[in-house]
Amino acid sequence: MEVAQEVPFLTGQYSTTNGTGSAFQTIEREEVGTILTVTPTISEGDTVLLKLQVESSSLAASAQGAVDLITNKRQITTSVLIKDTGTLVLGGLIQDSVTNTENSIPLLGSIPFIGELFRTRNTEKTKTNFLIFLQPHILRNDAQAAVETDAKYDYIRDQQRILNKDPRVLPLQPYQPADPLPSMENGHTTSGILSPDTEPDRKHSPPPAPSPDATPVTPYSGPGTAPGAPQ
Repeated sequence: MEVAQEVPFLTGQYSTTNGTGSAFQTIEREEVGTILTVTPTISEGDTVLLKLQVESSSLAASAQGAVDLITNKRQITTSVLIKDTGTLVLGGLIQDSVTNTENSIPLLGSIPFIGELFRTRNTEKTKTNFLIFLQPHILRNDAQAAVETDAKYDYIRDQQRILNKDPRVLPLQPYQPADPLPSMENGHTTSGILSPDTEPDRKHSPPPAPSPDATPVTPYSGPGTAPGAPQ
C-alpha cells in the first residue's frame, strides 16, 4: 500500500564552458509519503507470519548548504507471528516539529524598541505519533470470502445512503445526489453464493402470467368423474 508523491531529486548535471556541447541534468524520482509492505504466510494452525516494512517520509524545510530537497524518513522493519483475527499495533514513529512565525506592521515594526509593540510572534509545536493496526483474517473457502466481501460492500452502500440523506453534505453535482452502489447482481457475489439479504421472497411472489396462445380450460361441472381424472 502506497500513499505517496513522486518527488524529483537532482542526481547529476553536466555543462560546457566553450559552448560546443549541451548542458543536461539527470533527475530521479523518489516516493515520499507512507509505504506499507506486508508479506503474509499462513503457518501451522491458526497463526499468520507477517513480514512488515513501514516507511513514513516527508519533505523538510530547506537547510543552509543543502543543494537539493531534504526528506525526513521513519522506517520499521520487523517480522511478527499473530493468530487469526488477532490485532497487532505498530508504533514508535514519532515526529516533533516546531514552527516559528513573526508578523509586524510595515515601517512601524522596524522601529527600535518601539517596534516591538507592533510585532507579534507565534510558536507552534506539533507532535505526531504514527500508529498502524493490522488484523489478519484467514479466508479458507469461497463462502468466507463472500461473507467478508458482502459485509464491506454493504458498509459502503450504507455510508452512501447516509451521506445522501444528510443535508449538510454537498452532492457531487448541484441538485443531483450521488447514486449509491448497485446491489449485488441477482443476489450473487463474485463467488456465486446467494446473499441472505437479497434472496427473493418466493412466498409472496405473484404467479406467472398465462401465455396468450394457451387454450383456456373449462372446469367440468357434470355428474360423475371429471374427464381425464384417475379412476
